Amino acid sequence: MIDEFFIPMKIESSNTFVWASWRKYNGYKKKWKKAMGFLVGRKAKQETKRTRIEIVSLRGRLLDRENLIAGSKPIPDILKELGWIVDDSEKWFFARYVQKLEKNKQERGTIIRVFSGLEKNKK
Repeated sequence: MIDEFFIPMKIESSNTFVWASWRKYNGYKKKWKKAMGFLVGRKAKQETKRTRIEIVSLRGRLLDRENLIAGSKPIPDILKELGWIVDDSEKWFFARYVQKLEKNKQERGTIIRVFSGLEKNKK
């Protein structure tokens, strides 16, 4: 099963908060939580299997991969709080991070796709 959500927020480069205070990062996470809580909502039934998520950043300028991944950190945390993933550990979820250039400012934001019901890791 695939659920897709468009969040009209851009993923910030981790450089904007990694060297700043905890307060700045916490404010960034709260903005994501407010937007995702409103648009995504709590899952009716808590997920019990490994889940794959895809985070697509539609932006005017591309980030380097490490900053994209670090800037996306609040997303799995919030998906966990909302019951969309069991845990944000490797055992329970896999994430794919993609970024695309978007010239139209009105179309910029973040697409979150949740692919539910994957099998557990076979390590």
